[in-house]
Amino acid sequence: MSAAITPAGKGRYDGTIEVNLSRANHHAPTGAQTFTLASARVKFHHGVDATAPAIGSRVKLHGKITQLSKHCSQEGFTPTITVKKVDIRQVPEKTKS
Repeated sequence: MSAAITPAGKGRYDGTIEVNLSRANHHAPTGAQTFTLASARVKFHHGVDATAPAIGSRVKLHGKITQLSKHCSQEGFTPTITVKKVDIRQVPEKTKS
């Protein structure tokens, strides 16, 4: 996990975040992904450095993926992922060594 984010108000940040998604629901992609944050709420839990979160930190993303109705033509449509909330927890003790 790496992040290049800047404060954009109380508890909100702009920038990019790179994560390795191990699980996702609905049509969300998994694996190494880069997301752009635009005034997203970011919560740094106890022990997480807000300027440089540690590699291996647990990250939860909450957002929305645009999609078309089943009856609309899917030609030329690319779904957009909008991240609204990010929770970053410290590296679990088991994986620190």
